[in-house]
Amino acid sequence: MKTTHKGTSLDSLARFVDVYQERLLVTALAHHPAMIAPVQKLLPGTEVFQDEAARICYECISELHREGEIIRPHAVLTRIRARGRFETLKAAKLSLAFDDMAPNKPVEIIDCAEGILSLYRRHKAYELNLTLHQQLSGEASDTELADICQNVHKALTLSGLGKLEKSSKEAAMEALGKVNKSMAARKTGKTVGVPSGSAKLDRYTGGWQEDQLIILAGRPGSGKTSCALDFTLAAARAGHPVGFFSAANLTGIEYRRIRNGEVDLEDYKRIENALAELAKLPIYFFDDTAVKDVHRLEAIASEWRRIHKIELIIIDYIQYLEIKGHTKGYDRVTEVTKAVKTMQRNLKIPVIALAQLSRATEGRSDPRPKDSDLKESGQLEQDASLIIGLFNPEYYARKNITLYDEQYGEGNKVPFKPGTYCLYLLKNRDGDVGRADRFADLATGRFSDHSPAFQPLEANSNYSTPMSSEVNLTLEKVDDTPF
Repeated sequence: MKTTHKGTSLDSLARFVDVYQERLLVTALAHHPAMIAPVQKLLPGTEVFQDEAARICYECISELHREGEIIRPHAVLTRIRARGRFETLKAAKLSLAFDDMAPNKPVEIIDCAEGILSLYRRHKAYELNLTLHQQLSGEASDTELADICQNVHKALTLSGLGKLEKSSKEAAMEALGKVNKSMAARKTGKTVGVPSGSAKLDRYTGGWQEDQLIILAGRPGSGKTSCALDFTLAAARAGHPVGFFSAANLTGIEYRRIRNGEVDLEDYKRIENALAELAKLPIYFFDDTAVKDVHRLEAIASEWRRIHKIELIIIDYIQYLEIKGHTKGYDRVTEVTKAVKTMQRNLKIPVIALAQLSRATEGRSDPRPKDSDLKESGQLEQDASLIIGLFNPEYYARKNITLYDEQYGEGNKVPFKPGTYCLYLLKNRDGDVGRADRFADLATGRFSDHSPAFQPLEANSNYSTPMSSEVNLTLEKVDDTPF
C-alpha cells in the first residue's frame, strides 16, 4: 500500500475528493458559460479540482472565457486537443456531453462549486495537518514549523473566498458605506483609498482600495522600482503603513555616484536627512532575496499586518517569486499570482506587484505599453483590478528614437516635455482608463506632478531635468533583469 505519512494511506485523503461532482461541474460550465464568472469568483483556482481531467477542462474553459471566445463543449475540446491533453480526457471517459445529472440551474451550479470548494478545504487542512504531525515528530526548524502552521491556518480559513452571494440588504449597506466614506473624504480633500502621490491617478482610482491587486508593469529601464518607492512614500507620508518587499537604497542621490564613492559633504548631509525622515515613516522593508517563496512572503506580510497594521503591500517584483512544484515560467507566474491574490483577499489591503512587460514592446514602432503585453505573464492580466503601464520617453530619446505625445492628436508632432513620465491606466475594473503624467528624474528618483520649464524632448537632448528640491527617499535598482 502506498503511504504519504507514517501509518497514513492515500485512502485517508480520498474521502475529501468527489471526482463525479468535479466532472459534472465542468460539464455544466461548458453548457452554461454565463455561470463561469460567478464560479471563478467562488473558487480560488484550478487547484481545487483533484481530478486531472476535470482540472484540464476547467483550465481551458477559463482560458476561453478570458479571451472572450464563444464557449461550447466542442470549443473546449478543441482547445484541449490543441494543448495535447485530449488523451487524458479520453482515458477518463469525460466527453462534456450533456448529462441529466449535471446541475442545470444557476443555484445548482453554485451549490456544486461550493461543495467542491468545501471538500478542497478539508483535503488541504487534513493533508497539512499530517505534515505538521510528521514534522513535530522529527527535527524541523522553527522557521519550517512556522511556515507549516501558516499553511494549515490558510487552508482552514481560506479567508476572503467566503460566500459568493450577499443579501440585498448587505449589498445595499456595503454600497452605502462606500458612498459615505467617499463623501467624507471629498469634504476633507482626502483620497478615499491609500493615496498614490499622483493627483490625476487618484482621480481615476480614488486611491488604492482594500480589494485591489494592482500590477505596475514596465520594461527594464522604465523606472518601476523608483515609481513604486514614490508610491510608498506618498502612502507613508499620509499615515498609511507600508510593507515593501525589495532591496533598496533610499537617498535621492544618483546610485552611480554612491557606488563610485563620488559623495561630497553636501551629499552626505542629504543622505543623513533622508535616513532621518525614513526612520520616522511607517515603512517596513524586507530584502527580496530572503522571500523568494511566495508563501514565506505571505507569512511575513500577515505578521506585519497584525503587528504594524500595514495598509499597503508592494512587491518588487512578482516574476522573481517562486512557488513549490512550479518551475516553468508561465505556470509559475500563474500560481504565484493566484497566491498573491489570495494573500490580498486574506489581508484585505491593496497589493501593488511590479511586473515586467513583454519584449514585444521593443519590436513595435510605438513602444507604449498595452494590456496585451501581459498576455504571456500567467494570470496577471486576469487577476489584476488595476494595470498601470509605465512609459519613460527619455529612455527612447537616449536611443535616438523620437516619440511624440499622442495627447495632442495623431499627425500633430508635439514632443514630450522633458522629464515626462507616463502612467497608462490600462485596466481599471471599477472606473475609467487613461493616462496620468508625472515628471521624473530617475537618476535620483525624484517625482512630481508639476512640470519643469518646457523644452522639446527629442533624440540627443540634454536629459538633466530640474526637479523639486524636497527630501527624496527613492531609488532605482541597478539591475532590472528579466526573469
